[in-house]
Amino acid sequence: MIEKGQDAIKGNRIYFLDNLRTFMIFLVVLYHAGGVYESSGIWASFWLVDDPSTNNLSGILNLIIDRILLWLGFHLSLLCLLYLMVTTFRYYLNKQGKILKALNENSFNVYIIHVIVIGGIALIMLKTTIPSLLKYLTLAVSSWVISNLIVYLYSNHIKSKI
Repeated sequence: MIEKGQDAIKGNRIYFLDNLRTFMIFLVVLYHAGGVYESSGIWASFWLVDDPSTNNLSGILNLIIDRILLWLGFHLSLLCLLYLMVTTFRYYLNKQGKILKALNENSFNVYIIHVIVIGGIALIMLKTTIPSLLKYLTLAVSSWVISNLIVYLYSNHIKSKI
């Protein structure tokens, strides 16, 4: 862990950025796993104008103001979340162990193959009677773990024999 004001660079590598990238790829897997269980189709429309019968706005001015406020609030909260994540990773995850090193090395390839793994696991769980929230958690965690295992096995065992 580094102290406030101390340089974040250890050697030639900034480890917290590697760890942050791995965490962001995990969030992408969560997002794509959530798309499987979306009720209105595959990201068919935005939630603001999805159902006109429940929209109680009176006039175009209110719609414009509402959209601007939603856009501004979303981007401000996103900026705060980004600052919080970078600061947290800089202070507490600026190190590298065996597991983090392997996850960091696999992260780009996990990003490439995770959708295929999500599709396969979602098809297997399609007819099960498990509650949808449990299905989502199972799908997200298992697809991330299986994607990492596939990439790890390929890069350490299969690729070395080619």
